[in-house]
This record gives sequence, C-alpha cells and structure tokens, in this order.
Amino acid sequence: MLAQHRGITHLFYCARQDHPQPSEEVRLNNAMLTNVLDALAASSPGLQHVMVMHGMKAYGTLVGPFRTPARETDPRLPITLSYYAQEDLLRERCAQSGWSWSTLRPGPIMGITLGYSGNLVQIIGVWGSICRELGMPLWFPGTEAGFKSLRQGCDVRLLAKAAVWTATHDSCANQAFNVSNGDLFRWERLWPEIAAFFGLEPGPVFPMRLRDFMRDKDPLWNALVERHGLQPNPFSAVASWAYADTFHNGWDSFSSDLRLRATGFSQVSDTSGCLLGLLAQLRGERIIP
Repeated sequence: MLAQHRGITHLFYCARQDHPQPSEEVRLNNAMLTNVLDALAASSPGLQHVMVMHGMKAYGTLVGPFRTPARETDPRLPITLSYYAQEDLLRERCAQSGWSWSTLRPGPIMGITLGYSGNLVQIIGVWGSICRELGMPLWFPGTEAGFKSLRQGCDVRLLAKAAVWTATHDSCANQAFNVSNGDLFRWERLWPEIAAFFGLEPGPVFPMRLRDFMRDKDPLWNALVERHGLQPNPFSAVASWAYADTFHNGWDSFSSDLRLRATGFSQVSDTSGCLLGLLAQLRGERIIP
C-alpha cells in the first residue's frame, strides 16, 4: 500500500499491537515499524522525518509510583518495553538514512474513539449514563488515593498540533517530548463538575472494579440505545472497563513538558473544559444519552 504513495516527506506513526508477553510485544511492534520504514525508504526517497507516538508508560505509569514530574532525561526502567525498543530502532535507522525522528509521550489522551480501549472520556460518559439510569449518584469507582492524586491529560487536538510541530521544526529533531494540556488536576476536584453534567449528585469514593460491575450491563445499555435513539454501538465498543482500573492508581502521574515548550510550542488546553466539552460531543453525536 505504501509503495503506491510516492513523495511522502513526513511519517506520523501511531500504530501499536498489544501482547500479554512483553518480549513478543517488542518483536511485533518493531516488525511493524520496520516494515513501514522499509517501504517508505524504497518508495519515498524524500522522506524527512519520522514521528512515533509513545506515552508515559516509558516512565512506568502503569507499574507503580514514579518520580514526578517525569522528564525525558529520566533513566529507563529495567523492564521490557516496546517504546524503548522502537526508540532505539529509530535512532539507528534515521542515522543510516539521514532522516530525523521524534517521539511524543502524552499523558492520558482525551478524545473520542470508538473501539480504542484506553479512553477515559468514554468510560466516564457511559458510567455516568448508567448511574443516571440506575438512579445512583456518580460514585468514583476507584480508591481514595486515586481520587486525590495529581494527574494530567492531553487533549487529542493539542496532541495533533504537537505532532506536526515536532515533525516540522529543526529544534525538535531527534528527541523525545512529553506533551500535556499544561495543567494538573485531581479527580476530587473534577468529579462534582462531571456529576453536574449528568444531573447527578457526586457520590463518594467506592473502590469497585468497573470491569466486574459492567459484566451484566449489556441489556441495560441496549435498552438505553433503543430508548434514546443512540448510535447502535455494542457495549463492548463504547468503553473498555479494564482500563478504568486507572482510577485505582493511588500515585501522582504527571510529566514536565518544558522541553517541548522551550522549542516554541505554546498550545494549552483546560482539562476540565476539554473533558466536559468531549462529554457534550458524545451526547451530541448520540453515543451517550
């Protein structure tokens, strides 16, 4: 497919293949990226820059507490991670071919994506809708520590602008960059605003696992879809309840984006306004009632 598209100058690579075995995940993801680079090297001799999307797993955000704010110069963790292997691959291939490269490490991305598992916006949207249907307050489905820890988000629109920026400015060549909205938040502060969006009382912390609570909720969701004329999305496509375990992470999770700001990138996004705006978009597009 890539061989048919000659003259490509910039690659924005955002693909990822998950696998339960870390070593196999590394092999798969390096093979995928290698195949793309090989194809472009043959079809597009004018290729200038390769941008690969990574994330804060580079700092161990899913492993446990880590030093905050995380910086791009922090040492790698002693774990097998596809991000590390891909960055090494990028350094080698770009040095050989004369391309430049960059990687971005956003915090939790805030956007709308049906079928993508790592999406807290849709988890919150469906959770609030079901709480309202069941006549419940909007419980925080995590731990007290998770409710109060410092976090950050990354508006997907800001992330897209950062990707273009790093790919088109020489000052960004051959570096990794953290990227975020520019502010920090605690769920403790945001939760009443989210509850008000759904017309609910904000419930207290209730350390449930949504992946367990939601196992029998397909009929309830299907009834909501029919009654409100929603898009006919299956329950499995609107949210990934396993990803909601992040509400249980009781540690601060944020990075410094000073390296990116120092290059002149000045975009910011208010996390509260971003989240509420996306919930309104979910409703407007008839994804939630």
